[in-house]
Amino acid sequence: MEITQKTYLGKKYEYIYEDGVIKSDYYKDQLIKYLPNVMSELLKVKDKIKVLDMATGHGYTLVILSDFYNKHIDKIVAYDINPKAVKLARTNVQRNNCPLHKIDFRIGSLYEPLMEDEKFDLIVSALPPVPINSDELEKMPEDIKVHHWITSTAGTTGRDLLDGMIKNAFKYLNPNGVVITAQADFQNAVQHTLDIMRKNSLNGERIGIPKSIKIKDTKLTWNRKEHISNLGYNFTEDKNGDEQFFVEVYRGIYL
Repeated sequence: MEITQKTYLGKKYEYIYEDGVIKSDYYKDQLIKYLPNVMSELLKVKDKIKVLDMATGHGYTLVILSDFYNKHIDKIVAYDINPKAVKLARTNVQRNNCPLHKIDFRIGSLYEPLMEDEKFDLIVSALPPVPINSDELEKMPEDIKVHHWITSTAGTTGRDLLDGMIKNAFKYLNPNGVVITAQADFQNAVQHTLDIMRKNSLNGERIGIPKSIKIKDTKLTWNRKEHISNLGYNFTEDKNGDEQFFVEVYRGIYL
C-alpha cells in the first residue's frame, strides 16, 4: 500500500494506492486541470448536476467531484470493471471525508452498469489507452500485470473503450450535458475523436495544452512501443533526447 497527496485548486486530498488497481495518474492529472472550466460552464446552466465517473479507478476524480463540488452534486454514479478498484475508490472517498450518501458505487465497463433511462449532466472518463488485448496483457511481466485489470484493454488500435464511450454518450446525457475525457495522442487523435463526437450528437473540441509524457516512465506504453509505432505513430524526443507522447483532453457537449 502507498499513500500520496494531491492538490486541487488549493485543497489537499490523500489517496491510497494498492496492487491490483492502476496507479498511473498522468491522464487524470491532465483531465482535472481543465475540470474547473468545464464545471464553471456547466453550472451556468444547472445548479445541481448528476455525474457519471466512468472507470473511477482508485477514485481520483471521484473524491474531487464529491467533495470540492459537493453543494452542486445531486448524485454521482461511479464504477470500474475492477472490483478491487471500486472498493479502493470507496476507501479513498471515506479517507477524505466525502459524502458517501451521494455516490452510487457499481461494477462494470462503459455503459453496462446503467439503466436505459439514467441521464447525467457530466460524464468523466480517462479510459485505458494502450493498444493491447487481454491475451497480450496476460503475458506481460508481473510488475505490469499487477497494476492492470486484464479484462479492461483498449484493443488493437487503443481506441476500443474510448470510441465505445463517445458513441453512446448521447443516450445517457441530458441536453447540454458534457463529456470530458483524456486520451493519448497515439490513439489516432485529434481529428478522429472529433469526427466520432460529431457523428454521435456531440459538439466536440480539444481543450487546453497537451502534456508531454516520457515513454520511459510508463511501463506498459514502453512495452508496447513497437506496436504503437507500427500503427503509424512517431514518438518525438524532448529537449533531453527522451522519447515522448502527449496526453490530450477533449470535451463534447450534447446539444
